[in-house]
Amino acid sequence: MHEIEDMEQNFWDELYEIEPEHFGTGESEFAIKCSKMMRDSGINKVLEIGCGYGRDSLFFASQGFKVVAMDYSTKALDILNEKLSVDSASKKIEAIHCDICKGIPFGDGYFDAVYSFLLFPVGFSNSQIEFVFSEIHRVLRNNGLFLSCVRNDVEAISFFNKGYLYSRLAGFQVDSLINRTISVGKYQFNVIEFFAKKGGAKWERLNNRLM
Repeated sequence: MHEIEDMEQNFWDELYEIEPEHFGTGESEFAIKCSKMMRDSGINKVLEIGCGYGRDSLFFASQGFKVVAMDYSTKALDILNEKLSVDSASKKIEAIHCDICKGIPFGDGYFDAVYSFLLFPVGFSNSQIEFVFSEIHRVLRNNGLFLSCVRNDVEAISFFNKGYLYSRLAGFQVDSLINRTISVGKYQFNVIEFFAKKGGAKWERLNNRLM
């Protein structure tokens, strides 16, 4: 297992070493959409998991949010920290190296929102996804937001569909699941954007929506 984890980290470190801004520059369209939603919901503390070199975290900080930017790649975080050294938003971002499959190192209910962009499901097993989602639920405050854009390309090694997402979002009230095709840098992905709130919905209720 450790060898697989090391290979995964080495892959991303080597990718960012060769092409530091592999997925383009500037914030994603999804981040812009989520920023408005978070602002309207009175969000302050935001956790981005799988932040990469921080293009969306930097944007969130520029919008006034207090951000924890978390990634598995040390090289990606080196790039982000270099940006923070010259960016006026740096005081609002804390960059942390973390393997989220081993837990999110913050207390219960610490964050107002958790955000991810194209982190899931590539490279995660079903059991890892279940654990990470439970950790996200734990570190969110009641009524906190879980905002994520996930791949559902059927040609990918692993992919999400709406039924799978509903089955994994126990303890969340799902506001919407939206299928889209997006461009990221030189790539194009089929994705599902989902917007969920901690509390309110049980697994049985979500499952009934599929029937």
